[in-house]
Amino acid sequence: MIRRTVTVRPILGVHPGVILAVLDIVGLAIATYLSTVELQGGVPVCGPIHGCEEVARSQYSRIGGVPVAVMVDPTPDEAMAMATRMGAARVQLHQVDPLAWPGDFPFPVAFAIPVSDDGTLVRALPLAGPLVMLDAADPVYVGGTGHRIPWDTARVVAATRDVLLAGGLDGDSVGSALEQVRPWFDAPERRPSI
Repeated sequence: MIRRTVTVRPILGVHPGVILAVLDIVGLAIATYLSTVELQGGVPVCGPIHGCEEVARSQYSRIGGVPVAVMVDPTPDEAMAMATRMGAARVQLHQVDPLAWPGDFPFPVAFAIPVSDDGTLVRALPLAGPLVMLDAADPVYVGGTGHRIPWDTARVVAATRDVLLAGGLDGDSVGSALEQVRPWFDAPERRPSI
């Protein structure tokens, strides 16, 4: 047996394992809160970040009246368990590698792909098939920043696959996004996805 010793360096004096455990617990608490609020028919409170109420009441937070399970960095087993418990029709995944995600996952998947200010995709695109959500990259937040992505990048990606646009969209920018990006193909069964 070959043994390899790896030195773990504390971050601000705290073992990284402890930091990850705390972040896992915080993420689980947030997911539990959001699931409980949704199942009780309420609206989540976002604290200093505004817009949760709009998102929760939006027609786009549901597909056919069924909630979309939005998750950050889940394993496939965790995503399947959560989506099943919620009765979700699809999952939206943030901070996962689309190329490593199982192709036979039992739920339709939308992969969130962060886009940097210069238009570079921060993560690889999935192989053809799954919906891609393009959103502004941020070093802290996985979404909800209000920052717009470069339309040129979105237009290139939307030319080859189904794209859901996110990031800085409002009443003034949606028309421009539709005109410049055209986030759907010209087939009768396709609808705009913003």
